[in-house]
Amino acid sequence: LRSACEPFLIATPSLVLMIVCALGAVETALPLWLAHQYHYPPTTIGALLGISCIGYGGCCMVAGRMADKVSKPQLVAGGTMGTGVMFALLGLPAYLNLTLAHQEVWGTLVLCGMGMPIAFAQGPAEPLVLRVLAAEGPAGTMLCTAMFSVAYSLGGVLGPVVGMWLVQQLEFPGMCLVVGSTLWVCGLCYGVLMCRPHAHAQPITPKLAHPGALRRSSRTNSRIWVTTPFISFD
Repeated sequence: LRSACEPFLIATPSLVLMIVCALGAVETALPLWLAHQYHYPPTTIGALLGISCIGYGGCCMVAGRMADKVSKPQLVAGGTMGTGVMFALLGLPAYLNLTLAHQEVWGTLVLCGMGMPIAFAQGPAEPLVLRVLAAEGPAGTMLCTAMFSVAYSLGGVLGPVVGMWLVQQLEFPGMCLVVGSTLWVCGLCYGVLMCRPHAHAQPITPKLAHPGALRRSSRTNSRIWVTTPFISFD
């Protein structure tokens, strides 16, 4: 791979790892907090978690269509920063001296909108990397799939552990503020680094492995060159 691609190919899956880690932290601690703070029954907690999925599913198609028209790194960065804001808003009411009823309304509204920025953060990320690696053929596709599989798996493992440790130290509202702020900073850094012109590489193009990979066509004397399968990539 070209050296110009390496920061981009590392930064994008790493950002997805951070998003999944944050999701794992919040989604693990949220049911416990709802049951402890508001004494919600399991059916109500399940319904609130399902509401966030509705926003995610509804915005996935919109994010995909927007990714066809605007820069994908901008969408990923903006979606990550938006997700960080939503996580921070989830824990903010505990510091505003709101009544319990107002906190319930606030939390419900935040959960309704939480899935929307997540769709813009996660949706365009993998196609963005796949576009760069597409010229490598099946090897590039497998590499892209492997990187994001590792990011999702590692984030799913680390997120709940880190999240519950933060809950022990700061309680749930403090954990939401820390996770949200961290995710917002990560999205900002990704946007600054990757949204500059030529910051993310164009699709990698093949080069010929050796002079014998070109041969003159035997059917005509015109300068027609036929490539053989012996190619390699930078």
